[in-house]
Amino acid sequence: MNESEFKKYKRNLKVREKSSSKSLWLVIYICFIYLLFGSFNMCGKIFLTCAYIYSFSESISNLDYTSLNLVNFQWFLFQLVGPLSLTFIPNLIGKMKFRYILVAASLGPIIFLTPAPYACLCKDSSSPGCDKAIIYLCAILVSIIAGLMQSILLFTMLFYLSNLSKSQEKVIYYGSFFFIHSLQWLLGSLIGEVFLTYDMNQDNSISKVFGLLILLQFVVSLLYLSIPEKSDGRYDKFHRTIFEYFNTKSQKQSKLELTGGIRELLLKSTYINSDNDDESDTFKNAEETSRSQSKSAVDLHLFKSQMFQNSNTKSIMTLQCFSIEEQSLVELLESTNQQTKNSISIEEYQNRNYFQNIYLTFEKLYQEGFLSVLVLLCFIACIQSFLFIYFFPFFAYPGIKKLTFQAGLVLQGYLYVGVGELFGSFGIGWLGDSKDKINALIYILYIFQFGCFVAWTSYYFQYEILVLVFSCATGFCDSAMTSSVISVLTLRFPKLIYLVDLMYFIYSISFAALALIFITCNFNNNTFISLILLQVFGLVSLFSVYKINNLIENKQIVVLS
Repeated sequence: MNESEFKKYKRNLKVREKSSSKSLWLVIYICFIYLLFGSFNMCGKIFLTCAYIYSFSESISNLDYTSLNLVNFQWFLFQLVGPLSLTFIPNLIGKMKFRYILVAASLGPIIFLTPAPYACLCKDSSSPGCDKAIIYLCAILVSIIAGLMQSILLFTMLFYLSNLSKSQEKVIYYGSFFFIHSLQWLLGSLIGEVFLTYDMNQDNSISKVFGLLILLQFVVSLLYLSIPEKSDGRYDKFHRTIFEYFNTKSQKQSKLELTGGIRELLLKSTYINSDNDDESDTFKNAEETSRSQSKSAVDLHLFKSQMFQNSNTKSIMTLQCFSIEEQSLVELLESTNQQTKNSISIEEYQNRNYFQNIYLTFEKLYQEGFLSVLVLLCFIACIQSFLFIYFFPFFAYPGIKKLTFQAGLVLQGYLYVGVGELFGSFGIGWLGDSKDKINALIYILYIFQFGCFVAWTSYYFQYEILVLVFSCATGFCDSAMTSSVISVLTLRFPKLIYLVDLMYFIYSISFAALALIFITCNFNNNTFISLILLQVFGLVSLFSVYKINNLIENKQIVVLS
């Protein structure tokens, strides 16, 4: 490297450092917004149980615990419909700016809480609008809308962070976001402790708390309007990589009949000269070169606008594909009609609908021997459904009739869950490669079995401190398992472009299915069955991890570093 090249390299390095510094502060800012919004929303979700118990009970001395199942049905519908909105995200990102999508999607988690203050205001009211059937219908409709919008909010955040990142920064940004996502449990319970200064035994105090929470969430969501759009980010490079690849390929094959979604779309939008005249290419003048460059920019714009209108090209726009590096994307585009050890060719995904591509990815994981890892997603869903659905009847004491005291006990439990979630979130960076992470999963699952043993002891002896230990262990295992499983699968299959979508589908459907079981337990306040279910899933997951570990040691499956 001569002196001029070194100076150029040094200058470019300073530019990259300046750009990375700006992106880092922007990531901190948007994660802070998400943390505030999520913490207020988590606090509201914790108070939902108290709101419905208060609203449907005849008196404080005679609490109606069957009303818990309304919020549980809300969670069931919320998770069941969530993955369906993933099919809309490519269209939304192609037509709207990130900031507007985030603000609109933020309304979903907010309206999820609205039936609770409505039910509180209707307590002891004889108005026709306060009929119990109307409240239930409102809660069901709101849960469906909120579930669809929640998924859009989560994945748009991930798309935005990926758009800001370069190759070295992506893992840091995603890790920071996961840390923030886990921190919501802790801050949400702390905010709840502040709101407990209101006496929940007084009339309309819960509705006032919810009104304030909804207002705060709406104000925080408006901060998304202040985030800038990065014009030269990964989103632009993603389209340019696809455009340039197929532009080059089309020029090389100009005399062949080109069919297929992207090539056909590209030819319509670029007007490439099919004569392939080498002589004219050699003797282009400056005016023609300038016109060609201007035309190329217009063509790229046309390609972007038309890309999301074509089913074949739209099938590429997934979070996993959007996040991979440019060279890996080109390699994926070049793989035609063949499946390698860790990817599926783009042509395999074309001419299939979204759900067929999800199933194609599932078959690939099954062929590679990683189906047992997907069982762990069901286990994660089991833990979270327990925390959101059965945690209140598990932790509260029905014999204590003061609702404020019961809410305080539950918030204390969620506080310890938040502490466990916080420590478990660091599992995304544990020990480096996938094999080490799989070994770490074994220790995590043993910690969970210890937590279950503590829960059984608390169940029989009614020791509050033991329930808090169980809460901390459960939160830790939930967060650590989530981060580790995501790391294992994305490291091993970085080019399976529907992998993240598949994981979210399995998690959501498992959550919804388990919600029905926990709802059944709640009708009878059957803690015994819920603990058995939780521990059985933990043992099945432990067996699955040992099975994967044996396959790795016998070299029947390959784990990449």
